[in-house]
Amino acid sequence: MQAIREAERIRRQQERARIAGHKEQLAHFHEEQEAEVDARNRDLGESVNRIESILTEALGRNHRLDFEELKSPWKAAPAPRPQDYLPKPLGFFARFLPGAKERHHVALRESRARFDADAMKHAESVRTAKDIISRQHHEIDELKADYEAGKPDAIRQYFELVLSSEHYPDGWPESVRVAFVPESKQLVVEYDFPGFEIVPEIAAYKYIKVKREIATTHRSDVERRHLYSSVIAQTTLRVVYVLFSADYSGHVESIVFNGHVDAIDQATGRSVHPCLVTLRTTREMLAQLDLSRVDPETCLNRDFLFDFSIPARSVARTAFLCKALADFVSQCSQ
Repeated sequence: MQAIREAERIRRQQERARIAGHKEQLAHFHEEQEAEVDARNRDLGESVNRIESILTEALGRNHRLDFEELKSPWKAAPAPRPQDYLPKPLGFFARFLPGAKERHHVALRESRARFDADAMKHAESVRTAKDIISRQHHEIDELKADYEAGKPDAIRQYFELVLSSEHYPDGWPESVRVAFVPESKQLVVEYDFPGFEIVPEIAAYKYIKVKREIATTHRSDVERRHLYSSVIAQTTLRVVYVLFSADYSGHVESIVFNGHVDAIDQATGRSVHPCLVTLRTTREMLAQLDLSRVDPETCLNRDFLFDFSIPARSVARTAFLCKALADFVSQCSQ
């Protein structure tokens, strides 16, 4: 009877230990999932913060192109060292073996020949690399001199490099084309905006313990449209601001900006490249703005600051720039 009670006691202990272990594993699992949710929400918050501060993060910075940073640095590969080619020296006893010294002398000659060949290849590669680096540095110095002298093609190249050196959130297109009209000192920019997907569809992550799963809360269509319109407005102002700021020689008096986006026409299924924003502004007009305090969308609607042209197929102005943008964000959120 006592043995039965003892066995039952041990069984209950084992069951309690099993339950305790299961609870501990479950608690650890919950902690891991909650940590994962926190990490996802942090990443999501950072993504939204980036697209909400596209304009402000560019303000107050020096946007002049650093020509010296464009130059590739010179760093030659290490030259061959004779000691790395030498054969293993003969040991005390090996030197007394028949033919050992002759074989060692042959190995020395062969190692010397390999070293001489590699040294010649290295010297040739150094000369070639120096020539390439020298030509690149000369081209950059020439570009700088031509830009400062006001040569139109150099001005175009300079501003394309300025815009390509800008840092934007991941997924941002890198397509930009620039033309310069010397007679009117006007810079024409064809710029590609990011698509509607740049605005995260998910608003937040939440861990549901009961279901042991991570759930998502989706951003409303209204909020996504507002954020995307803000991205377009901020980017437009940023590009114009950066270009005028970078023009340290004062070649540009006005800028025409055309902002496009790659998309799919929902009616036809074909790829389209609509123009969402077209504007013309001058250095004097932009100087009237305190871009650190403006609402970008409201700012771009100030007719006395910006000269707008309605893109083709747009028949009326909307609350924000042009009907093309309103139609585009509405279509994307459907």
